[in-house]
Amino acid sequence: MTRRWYRALSCVLLLVGCTRPVQSGGTPDVAALRASEAAWARALSAHDSAALERLLAPEFRLVVFSGEVTPRAQWLASLGRYRTDSIALFHIRPQVIGDSANVTLELYWKATWDGARARDNTGVLRDTWRRRAGRWVVVQRETLARRPGYAPSPSE
Repeated sequence: MTRRWYRALSCVLLLVGCTRPVQSGGTPDVAALRASEAAWARALSAHDSAALERLLAPEFRLVVFSGEVTPRAQWLASLGRYRTDSIALFHIRPQVIGDSANVTLELYWKATWDGARARDNTGVLRDTWRRRAGRWVVVQRETLARRPGYAPSPSE
C-alpha cells in the first residue's frame, strides 16, 4: 500500500514539474491579453475591420450557450448590421498556460440591429486565445451565460 502511494505521488510530482505554470497575475502576457480584449471591444464598436482581422484567427468561431456555432466569416459579415451604442468589459480574468489562454469576462453591449434596438445585456464570456508569431489571436468566443437588461456598475 505504501509503495503504491509513493508511486502515485511521484507521478503527480513528475507531471507538475513538466507543466508550464498558469499565469493569472500581473505578467506581460496577462497585460497583453487584457489590452487585446479592450482592442477587440474598440474594433467592434468602431467597425474597424483591419483590427478585427489582426485579432481574430482564421479559424475563429462564436459559440453561444445553446451550442449554436457561427464561423468567423459569417460573424464578421453580420457586424455591418450592428451599431454599437455602448460597450464595456468587466471582470477580465486571463489564465495563461504556455502559448494558450482562456479569458473569462463580462461584456456589456448595447447595440441596434438594422436600426432597431437589438441588444442591451451583459454576457459572461470565455475567449480562447493562442500565441502565434509572437502575438495573441482569439480562436473562439463562447457565451457562458446571458444577463439581459443587467448593466454592471464601473465599480464592480
